[in-house]
Amino acid sequence: MAIATILFNYIYWTFGFLRMGTTGMVAQAIGRKDNQSAILIGLQHGILALILGLAILIFQQPLQILGFAILSATPEVKTSGVDFYNALIWGAPATLINFVLIGWFLGQTQSSKVQNKSIFRGNVYFQLSILPLSDAYSSRRLRTFTPRLKKDRLSFKCCQTLPGALLSLSVGEN
Repeated sequence: MAIATILFNYIYWTFGFLRMGTTGMVAQAIGRKDNQSAILIGLQHGILALILGLAILIFQQPLQILGFAILSATPEVKTSGVDFYNALIWGAPATLINFVLIGWFLGQTQSSKVQNKSIFRGNVYFQLSILPLSDAYSSRRLRTFTPRLKKDRLSFKCCQTLPGALLSLSVGEN
């Protein structure tokens, strides 16, 4: 998984201009009090992100071959990485559109919406990652797991805030 994650970090941050460019252009439009331009910029950049995301999907095989050739690994690690890559690649359009949304909200000085979205996403990721560990696949186990976590207030607060706080660090103005 780590090798595929590194590959996706390279791929996605190649398109980091979507977030930063959207932030700057929307901020300029808001500074001119031109809300229509801010909306239009968001739509244009969203369409560009969608097109680029679809291009990543179209060229997923060459990207995979090139990426795994550059990032050498043992055959077992490569096999697991390819499986993870094949699952994760389908999120490319949504990830790039997310870059635009983050830039659009930051350009409008609505960073609290970005933070709330990141906290929510972090909580979802956390909950999904602990389900297999807690053996909570049965509905009975799932119903009893969350209240037990809520009783332990410190761990519940950490579960709520830590992933979101870590994700919000990546959203800040770099």
